[in-house]
Amino acid sequence: IDRQKIKSYFDFKCGDGTITAGIGPYSGLIKEKIFGGDVYEVQNNAITFVKVNENQSTINLPSNHVDLITSFVTFHHISQIKQTLTELVRILRPGGYLILGEHDCKNEYSLSAKYLNFVHAIMMIARVGEFADSPNDHDRKNQHVLNNDYEDDTDSWTKQKSRIIEYIKSIYYRTCDELQQQFESVGFHLCATFYYGFDGSSNPQKLFYAVYQLDRNSEVVYCDIPTVNGLFHTHLLKIVIITLVIGLLLIDISNFGLI
Repeated sequence: IDRQKIKSYFDFKCGDGTITAGIGPYSGLIKEKIFGGDVYEVQNNAITFVKVNENQSTINLPSNHVDLITSFVTFHHISQIKQTLTELVRILRPGGYLILGEHDCKNEYSLSAKYLNFVHAIMMIARVGEFADSPNDHDRKNQHVLNNDYEDDTDSWTKQKSRIIEYIKSIYYRTCDELQQQFESVGFHLCATFYYGFDGSSNPQKLFYAVYQLDRNSEVVYCDIPTVNGLFHTHLLKIVIITLVIGLLLIDISNFGLI
């Protein structure tokens, strides 16, 4: 991707905007051209917040407005994928790019899915990533699993497990090929796919990155993933460390039915 051709950028489901704020300046963009979208308002002075209405699959941006869209590990939380992709196509200029980061996982009762469910459970308990505390938590989609009733009573742990199981059931895992079919159905063409390693041993979360463009032929490339100021690898490392440390403490985790 030629950075000189990127005049404006949108990060779909940007969370706290940390990665958004890293990619924007890397592309030579000012704040007014760096858009971060989510269902709740982002408190990040380095980006321009854009409201995303997940229920209606709408993004508060004009049509043909950005040259680059990124979406990092968010599509497994999207049920209405066709409507969402159509909206992303609407705001992307012709010839623009979309960079996707996701898990290459089938939506079935498999070892990979159980591992990812376990990671989600750990993140919910530790309140990290998408479940981190925020001044605007009352607006967040995930607030129903983070409400303030973790009192020290006999059934608080049971309630917490129930919320986790409920949330896990709302996840929609898709394989890399399944996602490609969905993207191509709305006009995207695959340019390249990047995988971690070759045998998967160093990639238990089955993460991959795919670069899509409107009107372009595709090829597949296997290589290590480059970082943007180390943001991607740092984020993943934190998740791995938290998973290992808290996992050792949760003797009762098997009761979730997730592992």
